[in-house]
Amino acid sequence: MKGKIKYLIVALLVPLFLLGALLFIFAGAEEEGEIVLQFWSMQQSDKRVIENQNSVIAEFEGLNPNIKIELEVTPYAAYRDKVLVAAKGGNPPDICVVDHIWHSEFAAANFIIPVDDYLKSSPVKEEHFFPGAWDSVSYQGKVWGIPMDVGQWEVLYYNKEMFKKAGVSVPKTWSEWLAVGKKLTKDTDGDGEVDQWGYYLMGAKDEGTICFVDSLLQSNGGKIVSDDGTKGMLDSPEVIEAMEFYKKLVEIAPPGVPSADQVGSSNYFTTGKVAMEGIGEWEQDTIRNRAPNMDWDVASIPAPAGKMFHPCLGGWSYVIFKDSPHHDAAWKFIEFASSEANNYKMAALTPAHVDAAPKFLDEFKVGPSIIFKHFEQGYPRPKVPVYPQISEIQRQMVQEILMGKNVRQACIDANKQVNDLLAGK
Repeated sequence: MKGKIKYLIVALLVPLFLLGALLFIFAGAEEEGEIVLQFWSMQQSDKRVIENQNSVIAEFEGLNPNIKIELEVTPYAAYRDKVLVAAKGGNPPDICVVDHIWHSEFAAANFIIPVDDYLKSSPVKEEHFFPGAWDSVSYQGKVWGIPMDVGQWEVLYYNKEMFKKAGVSVPKTWSEWLAVGKKLTKDTDGDGEVDQWGYYLMGAKDEGTICFVDSLLQSNGGKIVSDDGTKGMLDSPEVIEAMEFYKKLVEIAPPGVPSADQVGSSNYFTTGKVAMEGIGEWEQDTIRNRAPNMDWDVASIPAPAGKMFHPCLGGWSYVIFKDSPHHDAAWKFIEFASSEANNYKMAALTPAHVDAAPKFLDEFKVGPSIIFKHFEQGYPRPKVPVYPQISEIQRQMVQEILMGKNVRQACIDANKQVNDLLAGK
């Protein structure tokens, strides 16, 4: 009797075991066939960007029917906070486009994964990208993302008609910059008040000002922090000299420099109130829209005599969040999107791929060779987790200099704060 019961139990359990195994297999297959990647990006004003990105996504999905991608875009003002809240809460997207200056911070916080192992067998190679862009995604010997696009602070925009009337040429050195700017700063209607200025100088307490300042000090051989990220360099002779020159530019700029920002620069230049402005290559679309009849051109920002201009680089990169359950699928899309052809479509600024960039610049930008050369010469901002705080220290330093503080002392004081920050004090 016991043998019959035992046989009956086994006979009942075996089908149940087989059924469970089949359900597990089918469930796994269904899950694999329903991978959905959440892809977050920063909203662009140019509708062409989103349309192109969606076309790349559609092509990828066609080649990978088991992977679906849901693209979600957010305005810049709210984007960083949204990403940080999701990352800290353990519920981030699978793929995210992040600002170059966030990589070290996100890597140190263990939010994102390095992609070195994927790169070992990938067609995506370091040499495909601008050196400064690749440098921006590298931190402590590892690669934490793949550059999508690059931007530079800054290109010199100048009003050709104003230059012709003043009988001046485009400046190439810092001393020429001041001399030309003074000739272009004048009273044009004879009422005794200056109503035209040589250059629009940004001094607002924002990142645009810091990017401009960084380009000046980098072009003079200065740095914000040491290469190993352990020591501040704002008190070096090169930085102090660059900040002294920055203060001199106030002489050829409209009043109100401490609050002057990128929006103001665009307004003053397109309305003919300043003869020169320095903003990234993206400014060209604004000029075309606001001043379609203006005769303008671009040139390299002047550098100290005998030295080369080194712009401050920016841009966006793809990263994979550690808490994503789909690392392999996420990498598969990033790899696909990073090819020359697809990078051309995905980029919101200039493609970071060195072979995609020329076509883009030739098609959409004035002065493509100048812009391309700048990308090759540019440097990213410091790759340290506390960069946002360092930027804030620099912003305060600029404000103090504009308000009359001795430049050398302002740089020394700011550098002490940077060193305390890097030391964890």
